[in-house]
Amino acid sequence: MKMDPPETNGDENFDMTPMIDVVFLLIAFFMIVTTLIQNDTIELDLSKAGKGTVPDNTKGREFVAVDADGVAYLGATPMTEAADLIPYITEGNNTIKGYKVYLRADRNAPHKDVRAVMTAVAAGGVADIIFAVEQ
Repeated sequence: MKMDPPETNGDENFDMTPMIDVVFLLIAFFMIVTTLIQNDTIELDLSKAGKGTVPDNTKGREFVAVDADGVAYLGATPMTEAADLIPYITEGNNTIKGYKVYLRADRNAPHKDVRAVMTAVAAGGVADIIFAVEQ
């Protein structure tokens, strides 16, 4: 007795290549995005505080730093003087609602330089500053 082969729905020739391409594109996309969202910061020896807390929400925050030599940084970009921060802070304050500054100062940074950065931030229109410390 002759038997017919079982009927198929056309799945016997399913091509996995487009699906693999999409998976690789998603992996590449997430690798690039996670690289871009990392904050550029410089290495500092921060002051220690036993009761320091990590802020719940750091969105809309600009990272400003002062190293041990008193050089101010916007992210990881050095500024020639603290007053150079004013246009960047002003622009961020005008474009981002709830804009705040996250100030990281080396424990050996001269206070006059930290104060100059705080004055520049205030001149840019921002009064909300969070100071970074180590726990």
